[in-house]
Amino acid sequence: MFMKAFSEVQQQLILETRNLKKTRNFYHKLLQQEQKNKGSDNKAMLVRLKAQQEEQRSRVLFLETVKKYLEVLSVEQWGLEASVLPSLAESGAAGLELQSSLDSSVLSFSCSDGKSTLQLGSPLGLVAHLYARNAALDGYIQQFFYTFRYFCSADDLLRFITDKFMSVAREGPDLSGDSLKVFHRSLDLLLLWVSGSKAVDFRERSSVLQTLEHFINTQV
Repeated sequence: MFMKAFSEVQQQLILETRNLKKTRNFYHKLLQQEQKNKGSDNKAMLVRLKAQQEEQRSRVLFLETVKKYLEVLSVEQWGLEASVLPSLAESGAAGLELQSSLDSSVLSFSCSDGKSTLQLGSPLGLVAHLYARNAALDGYIQQFFYTFRYFCSADDLLRFITDKFMSVAREGPDLSGDSLKVFHRSLDLLLLWVSGSKAVDFRERSSVLQTLEHFINTQV
């Protein structure tokens, strides 16, 4: 469902962006002619083209917003319940056994008006919270990739995500339940991380880039 809607919005966005570019180029061409030939009849056309540009720009901005929202919803469908995040934080690449836990030393939440809010957590707990339900919708994932370097290296973060992916990938092609969620969320996290922080964390010839390329070539 999300993929079809995303594809349709993406195609429409490409079309509207192309039309905006054509209108902008035509407007500047007529404007140059108007500046060279003061008595030309281009003024009325320039006014119409300027208004058309504003309409097209508004459509492009709207479609970009819809695209981002669909991306968030796509990521959100693979979120885990908060109760299993402590066991996710403590599990390695060897195997994934998610169990409900109230270990506040890993993650601590407050509850207000029926809504649970993350208050604090250990470094591993904060990384594990990337897999939480509503982490994308609440903006946690986006904010995390801006701030994680204060308590976690890029190499350690990449190792955590790839370990979780490999731990469920070993279960075979018929994944379901939480294993399926971890599988897809891991790939989504890598995509969001690379697309948003490529120049910071994945510089050419960096160790984290080499590790990521090896992971993609051998595991995905």
